[in-house]
Amino acid sequence: MTSLMFWPARELHSSTKRFTRHHPRCLFFTAGPLLADIDEQWYFKPDAGKVFASPADETLSPPCDAQPDEYDVAVVADRIEQATTLRIRRLASQWAGLRSFVADHGLVAGFDSESDGFFWLAGQGGAGIQTSPGISMAVAGLINDDQLPSELRDLGLTEESLSPSRQR
Repeated sequence: MTSLMFWPARELHSSTKRFTRHHPRCLFFTAGPLLADIDEQWYFKPDAGKVFASPADETLSPPCDAQPDEYDVAVVADRIEQATTLRIRRLASQWAGLRSFVADHGLVAGFDSESDGFFWLAGQGGAGIQTSPGISMAVAGLINDDQLPSELRDLGLTEESLSPSRQR
């Protein structure tokens, strides 16, 4: 999972971070919720008959073809085994990717105040899939109507909370 950003005239202060995921074989765990520790040091969930696991790492990285770090893979396996009765004997696969973050770890969506017509959508980090229904509504409203839809404003979301200018 790689996030791409195109830079307008001024830089938005963001960082790219590498993360690691792997699939230990676990035949009995085929359905259920995502499970994570309270400190967000790991998570796992069933995925296509296997277990999808991650150390929930955020390692600063330049843009690159991210590769899993063997230490990170060992750490997540150990953390999951220490916290559960699962025993990870063999990995079916492992991979790493890049995610984009801004300083406050919030989403960024809005027109750039210094680059006419440039619209920012960045900072999804590890929550792009979970936030996509809401952020797509927000983006459509901001681009088409120059404001957030009332459904999102009623929930307390503001243009300012998404604004790229909050990161400058």
